[in-house]
Amino acid sequence: MLVERDVIPDTPVVIEYALTDQGRSMEPILKSIEQWWMLLNDSYLLVKSVSHLSHPH
Repeated sequence: MLVERDVIPDTPVVIEYALTDQGRSMEPILKSIEQWWMLLNDSYLLVKSVSHLSHPH
């Protein structure tokens, strides 16, 4: 299980979520995906801005 769910019987009902140890162990994987996305996004923005300079509206 990656996430624990805790229901607190209050008024109104409160539901809390927390990562388990297994969920926290995914942090390096998620950081790697984040870095990949940032590189991809930076490349896209660079191409878009260069394209915009070459072909102004």
